[in-house]
Amino acid sequence: MKKLFIFIFILLSFVTQNLHAKDFFYEIYGLNLKFMEIQFSNSPHQELTTKIKSKGLLNFFVSFKGNGSTKVNTEQASYQFQYQKKKKERLTTIIFKDRKMIKNVSQPARKNK
Repeated sequence: MKKLFIFIFILLSFVTQNLHAKDFFYEIYGLNLKFMEIQFSNSPHQELTTKIKSKGLLNFFVSFKGNGSTKVNTEQASYQFQYQKKKKERLTTIIFKDRKMIKNVSQPARKNK
């Protein structure tokens, strides 16, 4: 009976700890080599942030860092993503209202092909 109680206690504490977590870390592997790390952070102010960074063999060929954030208000939602890749940087901001995109801005501007 004691073993069952301890097992249930550990299981419940683990589940509740994961439900209230603010940060989630993931490592992306390919062919048993780590090539990217992703971190998701959830704040109580209806904001979700993401950090992406290249690692390992991918970092040797293409160094990549990215940051993204999503903010939700009662009227609109905004998504902002910024990345750095070698000597190239870009900042993209997208604003949604009533499930429709009302603004899409990139710095520097994207080329139409």
